[in-house]
Amino acid sequence: MKECPKCHKQYDDSMKFCIVDGQKLVEVVAPPPKPLNDQTTKQPNDQPKKECPKCHKQYDANMKFCTVDGQKLVDVVAPAPAPAASAAAPATPKKECPKCHKQYDANMKFCTVDGQKLVDVVAPAPQPAPKPASQPAAPVAPPPPKPAPAPKPAPQPAPQPAAPVAAPVAKPAPAPKPPKPKKPVDPKKKRRNKRLIILSVILLLLAGAAVGAYFFITTATTYLKATPTQITMGKSGGTAKVTIDYDGYLWSIDNSPEWLEATKDGNEMTLTVRPNSGGTSRVGSVSLVSGKVATSVEVSQTGLVTYITPSVLSLTLDRSGKEQTFTVDTDGGGITFECPDFLTAEYHNGTVTVKATANEGNYRNGTLVIKEDNIRATLMVEQRGACPTCQGTGKVECVSCKGTGRFTYGRSRINCVGCNGTGKADCDECNGTGEIGQ
Repeated sequence: MKECPKCHKQYDDSMKFCIVDGQKLVEVVAPPPKPLNDQTTKQPNDQPKKECPKCHKQYDANMKFCTVDGQKLVDVVAPAPAPAASAAAPATPKKECPKCHKQYDANMKFCTVDGQKLVDVVAPAPQPAPKPASQPAAPVAPPPPKPAPAPKPAPQPAPQPAAPVAAPVAKPAPAPKPPKPKKPVDPKKKRRNKRLIILSVILLLLAGAAVGAYFFITTATTYLKATPTQITMGKSGGTAKVTIDYDGYLWSIDNSPEWLEATKDGNEMTLTVRPNSGGTSRVGSVSLVSGKVATSVEVSQTGLVTYITPSVLSLTLDRSGKEQTFTVDTDGGGITFECPDFLTAEYHNGTVTVKATANEGNYRNGTLVIKEDNIRATLMVEQRGACPTCQGTGKVECVSCKGTGRFTYGRSRINCVGCNGTGKADCDECNGTGEIGQ
């Protein structure tokens, strides 16, 4: 048996296409035979039947819907025995395939051989039935006298039988086209195509080898370490070096915060942290990867200065005011100053430059304050000048003789030993130089 894969209607093995929707039929696998019971099974004709009210296809009593158009099935009422026909039943309408001229019932739609749509077949006109043979006349009584003959009606022409309609003639299949003559193969073109094929194969092999090598290189790492793993930066930022240790072939920087720059240099990574002007601390992580192994370096940066350490505790400037410099160690970057009125200070890249005006008078000094945020550092600054005690002379009144240069001893007067009789002694403040700050 065969069946339609769309509507599941079954046909004989000789059929090839479904008569409902024209689908190509497929083989039906027969179910395994059921075992016979001791009781006598009913014959197929004894089982109740159901049919589709639309297409009138019949089904078993356990079916509920038509497999062709989905209509709900109804019980089949057994028809009453029909009386014997007095005359021959009219011929059933037929259809045929326009290609192979095979005829089918009128309910068929497609040819089961080649799938062509069927066309109606016009049946030939019926031939007149032959007249029965004459029987011998029985003796009859003499007829009564005939009345006057009535006028005969005009004879009607006998109906002519309809001319039979010729069946459609199938068109002959078109003759196959002769094969085109093959063009002669150019030997040079053939060799060139062969070289192209060989080159393509070589390129494919090289590409495959390169992809394999890439995957091997990128997945060969088993460990990846960074030293140090934590870095702390001040407010002003700066640079730091990180050493990378791994057993693979390649490593790369996968991700980093936007406020720092991470660069790769062989087996080292350089971190350049920008100044933090936000006033709050920030923390970020730089991710490293080699194959399937990953690690990270944590970077933190303060938002405020934590220390300011100058390299000197005091400065001495000459009388001409020549500038002097010193360094400052700090984690800030915006150092400011509080200076005495006779000098100025500037900060650049960790170095402080101090300048003073020329001093034509006495020695002077003051306190230089270095500050940023809440951190301060101070140092003493002095500039050479005349001693204010001796006014630059280097001599002061002798305290022993009170400037007289002599002592009275009894009735005699002798020279003062401390000032040698001059009444002037060296100034203790400048040690007799007349200048302080040397």
